[in-house]
Amino acid sequence: MRPRKSILVVLLTIIAASPSSAEVISITANLRSLVQSSIDGTEDSFDESLEILDENGSTLPITTRANLESGSGIDDIQSEALAIAEFNDPGNSPVRNPQEFGAEANCFSLDNTSYTLETTITERRVIELTDAELNFPSGGVETVQSAIFPSGVISLWSLNERIDLTNLTGQLTFVVNRIELDDSGNETTTTQLVAQRVSLRGAGFDVTLEQTEDITVIAGGLDILPNDEIGDLDIDLDALATARVAIIPAQQIDYEYVATAGERFILEAIITINASNIAGGTGVTTVVGRPFDNAANIIDLGIPSPTARRLQFRMNRALSEFKPDSPPQSALESPVDLCGSMGIETAGMFAIVGGWRQTRRRRVRLRLRWRC
Repeated sequence: MRPRKSILVVLLTIIAASPSSAEVISITANLRSLVQSSIDGTEDSFDESLEILDENGSTLPITTRANLESGSGIDDIQSEALAIAEFNDPGNSPVRNPQEFGAEANCFSLDNTSYTLETTITERRVIELTDAELNFPSGGVETVQSAIFPSGVISLWSLNERIDLTNLTGQLTFVVNRIELDDSGNETTTTQLVAQRVSLRGAGFDVTLEQTEDITVIAGGLDILPNDEIGDLDIDLDALATARVAIIPAQQIDYEYVATAGERFILEAIITINASNIAGGTGVTTVVGRPFDNAANIIDLGIPSPTARRLQFRMNRALSEFKPDSPPQSALESPVDLCGSMGIETAGMFAIVGGWRQTRRRRVRLRLRWRC
C-alpha cells in the first residue's frame, strides 16, 4: 500500500414512479461524463464522453466513460479519476425500473494532481394522458400524484489529521421538470416538480453534511455500516484520522402536477454527480442508481486492496438494508437544510418508442491539445 491521505465516498440509488397507463410518445436520453485534471492548481488535461439516445432507433444500453490517470507506470499510479454514466432499457410496461439510471464518479490523488468530475444523465419523455387515464375529470383536468424513492450512502475519510479537507466535495443533484408544449410541439413553460440535493463537503479538518429537508439521512462514523462475513473493519482502518458516513435509506418522496387530457407535455429527469478532490492525498468516490462497481479500484490506491473491497461491500450492503424509520443518532455536525433549487423525479418506466445512438468522445492529455 502506498501512503494516502483521504477519500470521499458517495452512494445513491433512485427509483421513480408515475401514472400507470399514459401514452409515451417518445423517450430520449443524453449522457455526459467529464474528468478534468489540474496540476498545481492549473487546468491540464480532460477526457469527455457523450452519448445520445434519440427517437429513430433502439440501441440500448448506452454508456459514457471518461478516465485520466498519472504515474510512472501501471504499478505506480499516483492519481486516477473515472466517470461513468449508464442508461438502460426502461422496460416494456409502465412500471418503475430501478436499473434505468446508473452513474459512478471516482478519483484519488497522491501527487500534485487534482480532479473535477461531472456525470449527468438526462431523460425526456413526451407524454399524453387520456380522459380515461385521468378518470374522466371535470373539464378534462386532473391532479396527478407520483413519488420518488431515493436511497444512498455518503462517506468521507482521511488518513492524515493535518490535511485540510476544504474543497473536497461529493454531490448528487436530482432535478425533475415538467415542460409544457404548444400546439406546434414547441417548448414553453418549465415547472420544477421535485428538488433534492445531498452532499458532503470538507470544512477545515471536519466534514459538513448538506441536504434538502425532505430526505432522511443517517449519519455517523464507519461503525454504523453493517458488518460483512469477515467482521469489523476497525483493525484495517485503524489509521483513519477522519471517517464520516451518511446513509440515505430507501424512502418515498411524493410530488404532484396538474395534467390536461389530450395535451402533450415533457417530463424531464436530470441526475448529476459532481465531485472534486485536492492534490496531495484526497479522493472522492460516488455512485447513483446502482451499487458500486469501481469504487474499490480507486480506494485501494490509499488502503490495502482487501480492505477497499470490504468497504465497498459494506456500503453496498447499507444501501440495501438500512431503513428510514430506525435511524441512529447523527454524529455529523452543522447539518444544513437547503431550499429546493435542485432535485429529481422521472416519469413511469414506459416502453421505448425507438431511439438512435450517437456517440462523441474527446480526450485531452495536455492543455490545448486534443486526442480522439
